[in-house]
Order: sequence, then structure tokens, then C-alpha cells
Amino acid sequence: MPKELTRTEAAEFLGVSPRTLDDWATKKIGPDYRRRGRKSYYTEDDLRVWSDHHQLRRMLNIQQPDASA
Repeated sequence: MPKELTRTEAAEFLGVSPRTLDDWATKKIGPDYRRRGRKSYYTEDDLRVWSDHHQLRRMLNIQQPDASA
């Protein structure tokens, strides 16, 4: 069974604030999480997949030539 992290632990893992994770969850743009009662839990695997995907998207956006040039 994968280790579950609290929202605070997940935020530390990603290098963001817990409030940022709250905002991402509200906007449905953050990593997958599971609710148990009133608490949210994240797995390290889900955080890695989400982080890797978003790092790749940032790299691709940076490497795209400026269309106005």
C-alpha cells in the first residue's frame, strides 16, 4: 500500500504551500488526492506523476519559439 501524505506533507514534497494545494484542489488542477472524512491524502506516486507531467509541460512551453518573432 502506498504511503499517504497529509496536505501539509504533500505541499512540502512539492515545494508549495498547503494553501496552494487547497487552491489547486478547488480548481481541479492539482495532483490526485483522496478524501477521508474532512482530510485530504496524497500518495507519493501521484505527486511524482503530477509533478513530472507539469515539469515537462513547462519545459515544452519554454522551448517553443515565439510565434511573433
